[in-house]
Amino acid sequence: MSLMQRLVRERPMPTRPGRWPTAGQLWRFLKRSAGFAPTAEAAILAEMVGALRVASDAAFDRGGWGAVVDTVAIAAPYVPAWADSLPSDSVVNDALVLAGLRPRTYESSDPVYLVETSAVLADSGLRTCKLRWCAGHGPAVGGGEDGGLQSRIAFFISFTNDSLYTSFQRDGCFYFPVYDNLFGVIDPEYGLDRKDVAATPTDFWHALRDQLLRRVSEYAEFKQVVEGAGYWDAYHIEILVAGEAAGTQEFLDVVRQFAKTVPDRLSTGENHKKSVDTVVPDNPAFAAARGAAVWLGMSMDESYCDEFYRSGEIVSQRATPYHAPLFLAQAKGYFKDEGIKVAILEPNDPSDVTEIIGSGKIDLGFKAMIHTLAAKARGFPVVSVASLLDEPFTGVLYLKSSGITTDFRSLKGKRIGYVGEFGKIQIDELTRHYGMTPDDYTAIRCGMDVSKAIIEGHVDAGIGLENVQMVELEAWLESQGRPRSDVQMLRIDELAELGCCCFCSILYIGHEKFVAENPDKVRAFLRAVKRATDYVLATPEAAWREYADYKPAMATELNRKMFERSFAYFSRDLKNVARDWAKVTAYGKRLGVLDAAFKPNYTNEHLAWALDAESADPTGDQKRMVVLQKEVAANGGCRRLPQTVSV
Repeated sequence: MSLMQRLVRERPMPTRPGRWPTAGQLWRFLKRSAGFAPTAEAAILAEMVGALRVASDAAFDRGGWGAVVDTVAIAAPYVPAWADSLPSDSVVNDALVLAGLRPRTYESSDPVYLVETSAVLADSGLRTCKLRWCAGHGPAVGGGEDGGLQSRIAFFISFTNDSLYTSFQRDGCFYFPVYDNLFGVIDPEYGLDRKDVAATPTDFWHALRDQLLRRVSEYAEFKQVVEGAGYWDAYHIEILVAGEAAGTQEFLDVVRQFAKTVPDRLSTGENHKKSVDTVVPDNPAFAAARGAAVWLGMSMDESYCDEFYRSGEIVSQRATPYHAPLFLAQAKGYFKDEGIKVAILEPNDPSDVTEIIGSGKIDLGFKAMIHTLAAKARGFPVVSVASLLDEPFTGVLYLKSSGITTDFRSLKGKRIGYVGEFGKIQIDELTRHYGMTPDDYTAIRCGMDVSKAIIEGHVDAGIGLENVQMVELEAWLESQGRPRSDVQMLRIDELAELGCCCFCSILYIGHEKFVAENPDKVRAFLRAVKRATDYVLATPEAAWREYADYKPAMATELNRKMFERSFAYFSRDLKNVARDWAKVTAYGKRLGVLDAAFKPNYTNEHLAWALDAESADPTGDQKRMVVLQKEVAANGGCRRLPQTVSV
């Protein structure tokens, strides 16, 4: 441990190609040439890696696989000397060679080892950036330097039996080399074993919390006093935990209590509050190793980017039952009929879609209206060109057994899960509306796994869609012999008095430059998905069978139920509804994510068919939709409301 304590703290003199080698480099070269370990660090690391290799080979033998380990990926704390070493003078590569393994190559911009923070992000499905990986690693697309999604700071906390390791890192795409990692400290005074020598366990946990607060204060002071530190002043902070003791409930309680204080400690004014998430991997003890395995798998799987290389126009979206029109347009050859090639890529983290489109790496994707507005406000050049789903009911889902009722104030003291940062912003705003504060509940980021978090008891409630997460919870209740009605929803549109559920309308969005420079392609794409939408609405049974045949992962009873519950929400004419955009823009300004002068970023100019008139009774439509969806939930089937239009 003492060696790693020193390594994470040391800042080496930078050495770049083209300079004369130092005496130390020459000495290491001579030792390497003679077959000796060039450094003590390489020898220690080689011993550890070699032992793991022997154990892995033995496991393969026992399993009868006959495989031999010759390639590994290493995850370790950020070590400045390792990050800045030359290709020919790498401690990690020296260790791999000494252990009889292949060294990492430097043919691309890949790091020689994966920083632990990055590895845990990968294991958590964050910053995987598949599209950027494929753009920079494949024979069909030229590589290039890409700064990644560097808009967040990760405060990494690794809690083990022996020590507490903490650091701050700008968390771009996890596989990029890391140079932006500060204040790495390994402190044995705060390992779990020290609890036994503390005056009381409570004293130990309080001391641990105080140490985390000191680390944040150190970071905050650095931002304020160091010239050029504005580079480190990100809007969003992720508290990322891992380590063999990180699953301890007392530790997780400390982290969540500590996380509530971080926005105030890092804010620079009322309008510059930091957004903070706490990310806890499924298996904190092995999260770094699993993340390294993700990285190695991406490097070795030759088919990983096949779909990307077949691309013409590129669309990004993780498949769900309500994406049937997109996939059917591909399966039935509608895109081909329009003379365009479309590659459909599915990101691991759907929250990355607006950023990936905004980067210009892909052309089109799906996103909710509120996120599309907020992305534009943050400088991502995205625009909505059409609608997929109109106003799916969205709200706080809970089970009756949780003690939550139809009174929003019953959420006080509860743990509420949310998908992305705007879910938390919405709940925070509602607490003020109902005489509460954000401190009256515990926010836990669940990503797309809100239903799972409720089922496993990690949260008491969570934000979700009536046609997705609510269906998942109903199915689980049924499997437990409980009535499906035990899951309830507090609709956000009703709580916030919006008059519509349009903030979560699902849109076709594109990069502004692509849309402006390729109007014919955009129109062709939309004609194809309109044709597929017409097919879905006219023959839903046949459309579902074809979708499930094209995407076998869809062929489950649960997905079919989600399709049926989504059917009523499909936009018939694909238009962006002006009334809805006006309401959600005003809502975004109320939430503080849009400024007063913001103009909605949508267009209907690429929809080359007659558009329906707007509803004559939108409020009545919402009430009728509630009744309709309850009937579909009870009896199944694909049903829609009759049109009511203004005359």
